[in-house]
Parts: sequence; C-alpha cells; structure tokens
Amino acid sequence: SSPASSRTLAASSACWRTGATWRERAFLESVLHVGQSLGLETVAEGIEDHATCDILRAIGCDKGQGYLFSRPVFADAVDQLLSVSFAPTLTV
Repeated sequence: SSPASSRTLAASSACWRTGATWRERAFLESVLHVGQSLGLETVAEGIEDHATCDILRAIGCDKGQGYLFSRPVFADAVDQLLSVSFAPTLTV
C-alpha cells in the first residue's frame, strides 16, 4: 500500500488559470493523470474562481480547495463551515 492516499496540486502556482500556456496545462494534466493511475486521490489548491474550478473538474481532478470555497477560518469555526453546502464542488 502507498504511504500517501492523496497528492495535492498547487493550482495557483501551477497556472490552472485560463491564461495558462498549452505546455503548462499539458504538464499539469500529466501530473494529475499519473496520480490517478497510481490510485491516488488528487486535490488541487488555490481555486479562486469558477473558471479554474470548471477546468479542474473537466480534466478529472477529484477535490479542490481555495478561496472560491472559503477564506481561511479559525479552528473553532470549522464545524460550522463544514455543515454548509457549497454550490461549487469538484466532487460528484
């Protein structure tokens, strides 16, 4: 069994944004597909807008996190945050 069950792709630094070059996008899709082929759950960080969320959903990223979903919160607010249903989601 693998020591890690998920890998995180840093969306902001990795140029998932709509302005990414085709080479950047191809590289990142390759990294995503390697993780998937190893049976790892893929998680993208830095999702700040719906366009980025849509791109990641379209290429099969499992989960995401970022300002689109929530700004950072203190630990005592996590339970309340998790009880809220968010419209933008990568998980089906």
